[in-house]
Amino acid sequence: MRRLSTLMAVMLLGAVSLWARPGYTKPIDVKQPDGTTVTLLMHGDEYLSYMTTTDGYTVVKGADGFYHYAEKQGSALKATAYIAKNSIERSAQELAFLAGKQKNIHADMSEAAKDLKAQVAQMYAPNYEQQADGKRRVMTIWPRINYNNFKGLVILVNWNDKQFTMSNPQEFYQKLTSEENYQDASLTNYPVPVTGSARDYFRDNSMGIFDPTFDVVGPVTINYSCEYPKPKDSNGNVDPNYTSRMFKIIKATLDAVNSTVNFADYDMNNDGYIDIVYFIFAGYGSYVQGNNSNYIWPHANDFTGLSSWYTGIPSYDGKKFGRYACSVEIQDYEDYAYLHKYLDGIGTICHEFSHVLGLADHYDTDYEENGQAQTAGAYDIMDGGADHNYGLTPVGYNVFERYQLGFIEPQELTAGEYQMENFNISNQGYMVKSAKNNEEFYLENRQKQGWDTYLPGHGLLVWRADTSKPTVWKQNQVNIKPDDMYFELLGNAPIQELDLTASTNELWGKKGAAIDLYNITETDGVITFEAGKNLYPYYIEDFEETPLTDADASGLAGKFCTWSLVNGKIVTVADYGNGSHVVQMGRSSYLTSSKLEKDLRSLKFTVQNGNGAKVRFTPQISTDGVNWTNLSAAKDIAKKKSQTYSFKNIAANSYIRFYVQSSSTAADCYIDDIEVSLPKGTDGIDEVKTSKKEESNALYNLAGQRVANGFKGIVIKNGKKFIIK
Repeated sequence: MRRLSTLMAVMLLGAVSLWARPGYTKPIDVKQPDGTTVTLLMHGDEYLSYMTTTDGYTVVKGADGFYHYAEKQGSALKATAYIAKNSIERSAQELAFLAGKQKNIHADMSEAAKDLKAQVAQMYAPNYEQQADGKRRVMTIWPRINYNNFKGLVILVNWNDKQFTMSNPQEFYQKLTSEENYQDASLTNYPVPVTGSARDYFRDNSMGIFDPTFDVVGPVTINYSCEYPKPKDSNGNVDPNYTSRMFKIIKATLDAVNSTVNFADYDMNNDGYIDIVYFIFAGYGSYVQGNNSNYIWPHANDFTGLSSWYTGIPSYDGKKFGRYACSVEIQDYEDYAYLHKYLDGIGTICHEFSHVLGLADHYDTDYEENGQAQTAGAYDIMDGGADHNYGLTPVGYNVFERYQLGFIEPQELTAGEYQMENFNISNQGYMVKSAKNNEEFYLENRQKQGWDTYLPGHGLLVWRADTSKPTVWKQNQVNIKPDDMYFELLGNAPIQELDLTASTNELWGKKGAAIDLYNITETDGVITFEAGKNLYPYYIEDFEETPLTDADASGLAGKFCTWSLVNGKIVTVADYGNGSHVVQMGRSSYLTSSKLEKDLRSLKFTVQNGNGAKVRFTPQISTDGVNWTNLSAAKDIAKKKSQTYSFKNIAANSYIRFYVQSSSTAADCYIDDIEVSLPKGTDGIDEVKTSKKEESNALYNLAGQRVANGFKGIVIKNGKKFIIK
């Protein structure tokens, strides 16, 4: 019997907390016991969460009630002696303590959370839908619901010690979830006007295919405290006993409404399971930083996998309980209740209900355990895009999400000229296949209008989706590894030019796309571009055929010019550049081209700073090789960081120079893979060879400038320094 109970604990853990919304994405000024505040951010989700200052130092609440900077001891977080403060308020002693401290630390994932993730793979077998041509459709985490006759059930739940703040919550939530073209400018529950319901969101983002309505019932009161859920332990891990508590809460709620709800009305496909129940609990949630960690954390899940064999899953009106999602009434910091109690908008509902429709989370669901993946954040509702405008204007679905849910059939991109209208109006999206099976790129034109009003940027967005490994989608592990991401946004809007190849985007699998995009422009919200492969002669200076050097050098043959180096070398290093050769530049270093043979349509390169100090870097251009003009302003590049530069239309007969102005003598930066393209129809560059005349006669000063034979002073000739008097 004990063994069965243990098994059920694991199974229910998998059933209760598989898909959760991420922590609240906006900063909050959290009160300390002495009345001061510290601005904190929440990271993670229901599996594991932690809080940091805005500059990334992890904090935990100490025994004194203050938030302290945290340190990791073994697998757990412990409070240090230093109370957390905002950066501008820290003393010299506190700054010294933080110097060199690792940021964004968190406790190790608990065995309970690991058991949960392992169990997911067994509970949910891959779901595939077959198209007529036999091609496997992009997968969703659950089978698709019937959009035509959907009816949802929303149950409002009071705790025995926390009730809804408004007098008629049923009327309010009926409008917020289901009223068509819902508007409310009263500012009663939010500091901004309400401009749409959950129904409006799904109708607009499905182009009218999915127009859901919900029956809102309650509130009913259950005999549990709002602190009963206790989703987390003291280290932010999912509590191993949370599952049994959550199961009791759900069952008590269903029992409370059983006499007034006919659950058979909510089995639209007549498969014996209630299609979906959405619970909204009175009060606050623990996903908002500073709130009581015992409060419930919004999430979604499915009991269907258990209902087939476990008799403890409840049935009502002949229908078994299956999918559900939940959220809370108030999305605010509880200590500010005397000032305001802003309600949760529709963002959490739309995120959690999107799980019910079949979408996985796209944020990094294991945080830094496998490295911190850089995900789409505020551009994606399945990442950090649910909280825009107090949760009232969650960002719209992207083209891939609409494709997953059957709301769009993207057109496959072929060579030609294209014009793209606003995605949210036109539902116009394109797909580009890669050389890897089940990996594609998806293109859309996103403008800051409608549900996208609060996007960080606008313009062309390009997404890469890899559905080759079903388990990562089914187990909600889409983006847990930075090098193995299965859904990612390739650069933030606006994108001016894109080469969808392995060399530029470092695609996992090292496969490029079948087509590139050129001349991307945006005018009055309309994007135009040209698609094709190798439309413009293209060269990458990778220095692989350039000999290694150990001193200043000139006349170094490259792919589209010859190069000279002052205070720099061609070296082999493990951590920088691509391939075996890379340019290493130090203090007062120059990498200078010969006179360019052709017009350059584009020039692109990345400077990687090493492990020393920051460097100040300037790209320059000259018409005579003597007088130089900055292509862009000098810019500091921090250690271990990189900076990418991109320029257009560089005239033939010019010289280009890469200049490290000043840095610590210990600093090194690296340049590799200098990419250039020529105008369409231009003949290619002839093979670059070092002329004998240049080898024997070319003179350069210490700034890398070519000088005449009559020059007096220190010169560089054939890579060696001489003094001419």
